[in-house]
Amino acid sequence: MQTLIVDIDQPTVPSSQMDAILSLLDDPDPIVQRSIRARLMELGDLAAPALRHMSSTADDDVARRNAEESLREIGRRKFRVEMGRLAVARDNEDDIDLEHGAFALALLRYPELKLSDYTQQLDTMASMLDDRLRGCDNGYMAVREINRYLVDQLGFRGCRRDDQSFYDPENSFMNRVLERRTGIPVTLSVVYILIGQRLQVPLFGVGIPTNYMVKYRSSHEEFYINPFNGGAILNYSDCRRYLRDVNIEFRQEYFEPVSNRKTVARMMRNLAEIYRKSERETTIELERSIVELLGGESAGS
Repeated sequence: MQTLIVDIDQPTVPSSQMDAILSLLDDPDPIVQRSIRARLMELGDLAAPALRHMSSTADDDVARRNAEESLREIGRRKFRVEMGRLAVARDNEDDIDLEHGAFALALLRYPELKLSDYTQQLDTMASMLDDRLRGCDNGYMAVREINRYLVDQLGFRGCRRDDQSFYDPENSFMNRVLERRTGIPVTLSVVYILIGQRLQVPLFGVGIPTNYMVKYRSSHEEFYINPFNGGAILNYSDCRRYLRDVNIEFRQEYFEPVSNRKTVARMMRNLAEIYRKSERETTIELERSIVELLGGESAGS
């Protein structure tokens, strides 16, 4: 299985050098801007923290816009590298690593992200649940404990569907989902699945249209969890009723576990739809990566 991206210590850029580069972002000369942009691309994610600070604090509109554009380009490049690695994993193995893929998507907007911070956070969350699950005699009891911790104690919740917050791109980036404890169906489900992997709880993603969910499946027990709706525990009939209520034709495949690569592709497709009108280059990058990752397969709905 493809290993998770590893944070590697990198040299830092002297603050005086970075300040000198950033001071030129408000220069109106296009030749200067091309030179500065090229240098920032060479520095890559080493420049990202300073660019992020400038994009949120600069008084000059030109400097702020150039900082934002440079940060987006660095993110696209880093994302492209990681998605290329995932595509190679798809060619050589049955599936990809879900954690790698989910956080690779976050690099698109947060190229400075230290993945070890978030894997450690997931490790800590799992360790907090470990003792609680020891007394559970079945999967239902185990999932109830997971819900008590993630939903009742930590406050993980689905964003509102009936306003623009549902289409906030932050809901698709796993680092922000863990920080804000808010997400869309697929990203909240990924939190459950990654916690389950650490605790050896058999949780799998299921690509139910409009509401990606989690399936608990062992040799003697099977049910569904809806993390977007407070971790509601559902049976097969409940899920079929949901499809009927939202006028979606029943297909048995909707209730079967989907591959990790399809889950990551679904996350990318959601984000591509959000960016379609505002960030053409990012949308193109996402759509290219979906095709590369799936090799012609459908991502599902």
